[in-house]
Amino acid sequence: MRGEPTYDTATGQRVGERLPVTWVDIDHPDPADAESFPGPVYSQGRARGGARFLGLEGADWAGGQLTFVVSEAGDAEEGQVWTYWPTDLHTGVLTLR
Repeated sequence: MRGEPTYDTATGQRVGERLPVTWVDIDHPDPADAESFPGPVYSQGRARGGARFLGLEGADWAGGQLTFVVSEAGDAEEGQVWTYWPTDLHTGVLTLR
């Protein structure tokens, strides 16, 4: 999904489709005011092609994969459950469940 700076996972996704992922570097991942103003960290990722998720809630790492919930997304606006499988240190596969 890197290289598509407007990629939005909130709608138009297909259950089971495998999306290739490449992580992007964040130049300033821990600015002094990050607790009060987290927007700059998000903006750095988006500017480098990071995807947008709407309403991230919780995550669980088990069996070599990350499963996370997005509460405010989906075509029916009833949330989404995603799974991320890393393929190496910088890439992986993302799938809507």
